[in-house]
Amino acid sequence: MEVKGIPPDSMIDKSRKREHYFDTDYSPFLIEDEDYGILRIPEDRKLRLAVPSGDRLFIDFLGRCLELDPETRMSAEQALQHPWITQDEATCAVFLQTIQAAIDAEHESSSASAPDFGGNTADAKEPNLLQLAMFR
Repeated sequence: MEVKGIPPDSMIDKSRKREHYFDTDYSPFLIEDEDYGILRIPEDRKLRLAVPSGDRLFIDFLGRCLELDPETRMSAEQALQHPWITQDEATCAVFLQTIQAAIDAEHESSSASAPDFGGNTADAKEPNLLQLAMFR
């Protein structure tokens, strides 16, 4: 949950152990790590920061595979058509532009609103995705 966020209420309802992890209002119990004393906060980390890879297509592929809700998670057939798997240069270029636009929009919206709970300082200047694609 730290990376992908809180599951949809419909998924929590189906869980046999929901009372161990969620309140009746679907809020997760925030449990401190006994070894490190770190509180895990839902959606506190970005996948691209949690996975040490400069390959944006791989991060996008992994994020779509790890989508919590099976209704929105890509299917195996869709995964096989993902540009990271097919390595089709034309599709990769278009896809990278789309990802870059999403990252730019995320930076614009998060810079004005989201509080920093610590640990997201690596969000500073990121290379252009088209530049990264040339080094693949």
